[in-house]
Amino acid sequence: MARTRAALSPLLAILCLAVAVPVKPFRPQDPQPATRASSLPAAFIDVVVASRDPRPAGILGPQDFTVTVDGRPRSVLAVRHVSRGPGAASAAGARQAGGGVTFGAEPARTVLVAIDQSMLRRGDERSVIQAAGALLDRLGLDDRVAIVRLPLTSTTPIAFTTDRPGARDGLRAVAGQIVPGGGVAADEKTKAANAERTVAGDPDRAAAGDPDRANPPEQLVPRDPAMPLPSPEVERAGATLAGLENLLKGLQPLPGRKTVVLFSAGLPPTASAQTSPIDALAGAAVASRAVLYTFGLRAAQVDDRQAADFSLVEALAKRTGGAFAMLERDATRTVERIVPDLSTCYVLRVEALPADADGRPHALRVATSKAGFTVRAPAFLVARSDLEDEITSEPPVDAPIAPAPPAAETRRDSRAAARDADLQLALSRLGEYVEAYQREFSAVVAEESYLQTEGVLQRRLRSDFLLVRPENSDAWVSFRDVFEVDGTPVRDRDERLKRLFLDNPMAEAILRVQAVQDESARFNIGHVSRNVNVPLFALKVARIGNQARFRFTLGGSGQSQGVATWRIEYEERIRPTLVKNPRTGADVPLKGSFLVDAVTGAIVESRVEANDVDLTGRFVVRFRRDPVLGLWVPGEMTEIYEILPAATYSALVSRAAVTMQGRATYSNFRRFQVKTEEKITIPK
Repeated sequence: MARTRAALSPLLAILCLAVAVPVKPFRPQDPQPATRASSLPAAFIDVVVASRDPRPAGILGPQDFTVTVDGRPRSVLAVRHVSRGPGAASAAGARQAGGGVTFGAEPARTVLVAIDQSMLRRGDERSVIQAAGALLDRLGLDDRVAIVRLPLTSTTPIAFTTDRPGARDGLRAVAGQIVPGGGVAADEKTKAANAERTVAGDPDRAAAGDPDRANPPEQLVPRDPAMPLPSPEVERAGATLAGLENLLKGLQPLPGRKTVVLFSAGLPPTASAQTSPIDALAGAAVASRAVLYTFGLRAAQVDDRQAADFSLVEALAKRTGGAFAMLERDATRTVERIVPDLSTCYVLRVEALPADADGRPHALRVATSKAGFTVRAPAFLVARSDLEDEITSEPPVDAPIAPAPPAAETRRDSRAAARDADLQLALSRLGEYVEAYQREFSAVVAEESYLQTEGVLQRRLRSDFLLVRPENSDAWVSFRDVFEVDGTPVRDRDERLKRLFLDNPMAEAILRVQAVQDESARFNIGHVSRNVNVPLFALKVARIGNQARFRFTLGGSGQSQGVATWRIEYEERIRPTLVKNPRTGADVPLKGSFLVDAVTGAIVESRVEANDVDLTGRFVVRFRRDPVLGLWVPGEMTEIYEILPAATYSALVSRAAVTMQGRATYSNFRRFQVKTEEKITIPK
């Protein structure tokens, strides 16, 4: 089996970055680490700046912010504008530092999605699953994500991962704990009792994100024995808030910023008076460098008479520098509103005072004097050192001051620079997406149904389609393995991939990849010998290492399949070209376009055109979202070739061109499933 794993891993590179975060219950008597004032020459504050203009002009500098701590003004010494998520490094690198502003990048974000099931009615899960799934769709493939369901359990650690199918598995397990007509689901009562006994027997066990067990009804603050016992609804709300506070405290060891997105059906109307102050939750979030965005579910109710209360979750979001919104009928559109907040932030460097390190929260207020902008900032200042952003632009040293150009030239240059910056950002997001996509898709097998026609000839192929990477290479190869031709099997479908990837030494496996490619290509009909008729061929154009071969232009923006898109057009300019004429071996330059998700860089559609003296080929691939894989996958590929007959290559007269067409559709996407460290099962 050792040989098996060695043979497989270079071919099927599966990215799943997991960071285990132990979550420990908070105890007021736990000592807080002391921070020496001398180690804080400055204090650093993360803020989000929103604008009414979707493309605001300019970057805010130190002079544009006002900061007060405990009601007293603080000087803003410097500002860093941080680009976040896909394309962050390119966006930050295109900026010129100066005027007290530098630029940084956070290419991979840390996002925790928390779903409060305690007040969610059975049957109302669909809206929250849709909304949380929409959020995952707007994240980059390199962003680290964790899914947590509240109330929390006491044993399982929380894992942040780039594995989107694993995250979506957590969403599919969401189950409301309120049954219609009031009360708790019977199975939840049993789980809650078991969880209470577990924690009582081992109070040091950490809260964690195990969706199949419920946290005991733990009080956030000591209860006066003379007071009446709270209702079951309030008990569950208290347990959820206790778990959320413990969760936020447990995030503190994880470095960097965190975004926590909480979906809640609200609290009982009487819960706010019987739970801990909001400052405890907000303080835990700020100390963990976490910003909360909370979404309310309109349909949820405690019973037929009382509407849920959202005031506490709304206040929690605002006091951490986040925002609150009720989910609309179109949950995707509601979630889309926080995407700009996740894409940029500012880091303010303000003067520090010795009192900042006394371990107590200090009231913080940040505002801007610049018209059209609003600032969202945490309500507390928590002493900390600077974040370790990737600094991409620093002020030049002793740079000469150039004379100011005429106003008209400045406006023209500004528009051209903005368009160039948009193009570079689009290409960066596209290139980063392709690199991550190839790693993710390499674990996927799809079934292809492919109809080819040329004149009266027709052939239908059924194949397994996957992506492989040869040993000692950073290039990926689209791989078609035909198992049926015109309804007749041509190989043993079930055992072929296993033999190819698991039962051969690496060198032999690589040779067999090429052999199977050649074997599958021979089933193509028509006058064109080809092996580029695969749906992921255009990814070669978009790869970061190949982008310099092409001239790219930004063709405009629009909407496709519910997402805002850029159209990126390209034309190959470097020789030798990626594609050769199969008859003559001559260079065949490519041109075409991509429709790209403007937020994530995902390819929604690709077009490739190859033109030569005797051959014209055009390929169009339309992608679709796969809700299980969490990826955009090929949905349909169409191709058309026009071939000049050999007798007319030089004369270019009289005889009509031969037209060959093909249409392929893709279904049954499934992943290689790892059952143990040494064994892999290939789903059928």
